[in-house]
Amino acid sequence: MEKIEKIIIKKGDNKTISDNFIMGLKPYTVLVGENNSGKTNFVNAFYEQEKKKYNIIFFRATNIELEKAEEANTSKKTSPFYELLAEILKKENLNLAENIVKPINSKLSAITEKINEGIDFIKNKKIILKMVETLTEEAVIKNLIPLKILDKHWRNEKEVDPDQIGQGTQRMIIFSLLKYYSEQNEGNEKLNFFIIEEPEVYLHPKYKKEFNQILYKISEKENNQVLIATHDPYFIEMNANDESKKAIQALQRNENTGFTEGKKITKQILQEVSHGEINYRVFEVCTDSFHNELYGHLQEITQKYYEKDIEEFFGKNGLIKDMKWTREKAGEPDPDWTNYDVTLQTFIRNKIHHPENKAKKNEKFSSEDLKQSIEEMISFIERIKSGSIAV
Repeated sequence: MEKIEKIIIKKGDNKTISDNFIMGLKPYTVLVGENNSGKTNFVNAFYEQEKKKYNIIFFRATNIELEKAEEANTSKKTSPFYELLAEILKKENLNLAENIVKPINSKLSAITEKINEGIDFIKNKKIILKMVETLTEEAVIKNLIPLKILDKHWRNEKEVDPDQIGQGTQRMIIFSLLKYYSEQNEGNEKLNFFIIEEPEVYLHPKYKKEFNQILYKISEKENNQVLIATHDPYFIEMNANDESKKAIQALQRNENTGFTEGKKITKQILQEVSHGEINYRVFEVCTDSFHNELYGHLQEITQKYYEKDIEEFFGKNGLIKDMKWTREKAGEPDPDWTNYDVTLQTFIRNKIHHPENKAKKNEKFSSEDLKQSIEEMISFIERIKSGSIAV
């Protein structure tokens, strides 16, 4: 089955998505962006535009949780657990809509018609009729199949309500149902398109990795495609490889027009993708860890592992030693290495590596210093790769 390679969003009712907004897709697409960048508006617009064409399963960030049995019976909100369960039961030829919901609604319609004949003086009779006719397949399942969790941590394996377990565990239960649903629908004539907002919420890092693997395996099936919207560097880092099957797409809000637009992600800098690099490339966040990685990478590719040698390299290529550093021995300043000149890069590197240094305890580097140092090191790496700097 042919998967979606490109989606064109028509403007419609969404005021933040420009008309004919285009985004490339892969079997597994990771959608990223800052808060208010338009991720939710994009996936909502995609869902509304394509829900009739494709079999779209949409896990919104606001409704990935389970409900207590008594709350499920009265809740008006959409539950992905019961929605999926209804779809699974249909596949098992237990069509509740045909066998239960329609017959009951038909009878209710006849009953309410008779009732309304006797109360036609009440102006709200149509509202009464509407209330009794809104019996849905999901509502039937909620009443017939109240959800309980068997907690094996108790000596006698106690049954508990969903709200008595952690929300991370609740999500894993729903995700397990999602996996089963994807396996059950492998032969669908329509493409199964799974949209999941903020899959990282409430999940321990090791479960993030496992869930990402589940989603990737789902996306590998011939008639499945997956899109997740996330802020989490874990999910970005885990999918920053294999560009033939995975894509990372970033969104941003244009401050001048107010429209959501695609954001270019810079090329990979380090040999191995890291949290620090992801935060910089995708979210433009400079971190101490990324600074460390760049400094170490420069030492590696220049083969200059000692401070003296890398400083000489920096100086030859235009960096100024306008900072001071003091080495210590046994917690005291080393008289041979007191307030000697260093570049901003080495000063920051030493501050990060030696927080115990008393001599420089009160000297700080700013976020602007960190950004400048990182950008200068990236420039060095790019120039070395291009051959414009000899090593």
